[in-house]
Amino acid sequence: MGSSCTRVASIFVSDGKQARRTNSSSPLGELFDHGRDALASTFETMDFGSTAMCGGDSFWFWVILSIPFYGATWEHYFTNALILPIVNGPTEGLALIYGLHFMTAIVGAQWWAQPFQQSIPFLSWIPYVNAHKYGQAIDLYTQAIELNSQNVVYWANRSLAHTKLEEYGSAIQDATKAIDC
Repeated sequence: MGSSCTRVASIFVSDGKQARRTNSSSPLGELFDHGRDALASTFETMDFGSTAMCGGDSFWFWVILSIPFYGATWEHYFTNALILPIVNGPTEGLALIYGLHFMTAIVGAQWWAQPFQQSIPFLSWIPYVNAHKYGQAIDLYTQAIELNSQNVVYWANRSLAHTKLEEYGSAIQDATKAIDC
């Protein structure tokens, strides 16, 4: 998939350069080229969303990839100068997605579904990445509940910590207490 996308993208990018180099560009050719780039960006983001198992969140890949390109094309309509950002959708953005397709082919699609600290283990030294201290949170919420047993937030947060540790019985008991408060 990645190699075929890379070959197609190189053809898409080279036709506009060829037209400018030979001074044979036309408004119709530009419309065709930019329309095809917009469609390629849209379909490729849907494809990558499927690869990365994003579901409905694939929309945000499209926003990140395509909106700057659409904005630059709209600006070109009024100023007659197409100024793309350093990283834009139809070239670098698609190249990045193709690279991620290749990476997914190597590591497997399950890479996208696992927790971040397992996906990139060399970043586990960063406290935020590896800060799953649910047992400590349960102890602290227990102390807080002993001081104020009518606080709904303490019960609900302790229930969430139990859920993260897959202690579902305790989680249900705490959630029930939170509802009863």
